[in-house]
Amino acid sequence: MLPAARGTGPGVALVRAIERAGLERGAGELELHAQVSAIGFHERLGHTAHGPEYLDGGLPHRTMTRVLTG
Repeated sequence: MLPAARGTGPGVALVRAIERAGLERGAGELELHAQVSAIGFHERLGHTAHGPEYLDGGLPHRTMTRVLTG
């Protein structure tokens, strides 16, 4: 997300929309690959980091999951 848009709400709305879409398709869990700098954002939305850091596109990432409930 562009720095000017951070903290204005579209990131939360996007993640929640993805979660709803997963629920509608019968998914029980969401897995994402978050940049390490965004882990706090995803933790505030209920995601949990797992495993070690790894590089994706030259940036450090961690796998995160969240159990989906309707």
